[in-house]
Amino acid sequence: MRVRHGKGAKERVLPLSARLIRELESYWRAQRLGRAGQDIPWLFLGTKPREPMSRTTGQNIYYRGLRRFEWVAVAEKRAPVRGGRQGGTARNEP
Repeated sequence: MRVRHGKGAKERVLPLSARLIRELESYWRAQRLGRAGQDIPWLFLGTKPREPMSRTTGQNIYYRGLRRFEWVAVAEKRAPVRGGRQGGTARNEP
């Protein structure tokens, strides 16, 4: 994947796993199904026709996902694992 105009206005090439490539191809097809834009090179479409997703929108999505991940990590760290009557283990649900 090629990222243009990344941080520091640098262009980057990112290696992707085969599984991620399949997921991104599926996303690409689903986003363009029945819509104009088959020839647009952007993976993430913006709200304006023929434009990529804005930097601000991309950053908001990233930081929202990061916060969700942090909440899950904190919840898992704080939730003690206890043995039940049958000797199994269970996590406390938040």
